[in-house]
Amino acid sequence: MHVAAESVTVFTEVERKLEAAIEGFFGAMFRGRVQPTEIARRLERELDERKVVGPNSVVAPNVFTATLHPDDQRELQAALAVVVPELEQFVTQIAAERSLRLAGRVTVTLEADAALKRGTMSITSSIQPTVSIPASEPAVAPGLITRGLLLREGDRAGAVVELGEELVIGRDESCGLRCDERSVSRRHARLQWDGEQTIVEDLGSTNGTFVNRQRVTRCRLKPGDTLRVGGRTFEYKVVRRL
Repeated sequence: MHVAAESVTVFTEVERKLEAAIEGFFGAMFRGRVQPTEIARRLERELDERKVVGPNSVVAPNVFTATLHPDDQRELQAALAVVVPELEQFVTQIAAERSLRLAGRVTVTLEADAALKRGTMSITSSIQPTVSIPASEPAVAPGLITRGLLLREGDRAGAVVELGEELVIGRDESCGLRCDERSVSRRHARLQWDGEQTIVEDLGSTNGTFVNRQRVTRCRLKPGDTLRVGGRTFEYKVVRRL
């Protein structure tokens, strides 16, 4: 595919970062399979082909799903913490260079479909405004230390969701923190307070749970840690209410 001149610099940079992320062990594992740089090229094409021309601006998709054969998707899992943020940054930069307006933050999700052949992929996209999750505001006694998740949308801070003894994050209506987007599993992750610390546990999600950009199965959260669930990013906070 021909890469537009204005994207060459950005693509070269993202290609360098992606290749650095999968060199050595990952490089051998991906040889002959779907390469992250190939996904980047397909995302660029999707961004351009699915843009919508409005009266005052050109709006481009901001939510992307790359569907791969289950074996290809599984091989990429170990590098998702590095690959996915770089792909999202790449799309964001391409949109800015082409003066395309994005309705919300860019999210890229990798899914699996056994109907696809190995080494192939399909890309779908949509225009989805970023919607902040409303804060939960239970009564809190003065001076009580409370724990919460601060929703982050890029560089902007959104609502704070206070944590109780247990909080499940996912698409299912029964979840205490519901994130209604395809990149989030029905029951994606659980946060529990054991009396001394908050533990986050992945519940077998498709796209993984990440703490400080590292994929985790179960780990302790420290104040300031970044928690990523699908396309949503949170900061774990401990505050004292006056």
